[in-house]
Amino acid sequence: MRIVSWVYLALGLIACAVPWLNANGYMGEPDPLSGIFPFLVALPWSLLIDYMPWTDESGQLALGFCVAAVLVNFGLLRWIAAHLK
Repeated sequence: MRIVSWVYLALGLIACAVPWLNANGYMGEPDPLSGIFPFLVALPWSLLIDYMPWTDESGQLALGFCVAAVLVNFGLLRWIAAHLK
């Protein structure tokens, strides 16, 4: 479970980096659907983005929320791993 949690963290942070890299032109022509990856990795917390008015104005704030959600999920996975012993 510990390995799974670290793999999740690595993949989650990579998924959150993809929209930023794509928007700045580091991955070729910008793709508007690149933002779906952090949204999916940050589930179920990313569903709350629709209810926060400040995420409508800035995609960067929504991306920051997804990074925070990935960290919360990582913390929950580590907590579960500690209690499975």
